[in-house]
Amino acid sequence: MTFVTRDVTVFVLIKGSSMKNININELQDNASKFVKETETGAKFIISRYSKPVAVLLSVDEFEALENHNCKECIADLRKIAKKVEEK
Repeated sequence: MTFVTRDVTVFVLIKGSSMKNININELQDNASKFVKETETGAKFIISRYSKPVAVLLSVDEFEALENHNCKECIADLRKIAKKVEEK
């Protein structure tokens, strides 16, 4: 799922949404393969003992998440919610 606000794209990672689940053993055995897949947009939830513990994604997606100001998103969402309530 992707939201666009003020010319900034924010990638919202939702568990299970176009993300592949892998376990630690698979990651250890195939690390190069999984890293290569992230370069083409793949995202992975990494689990240990069936519990999600980490996420593997591309640097571009990580930087988009890290550099985004969430306060702007929240303000925009509040404006949208207010408009919806007024209707």
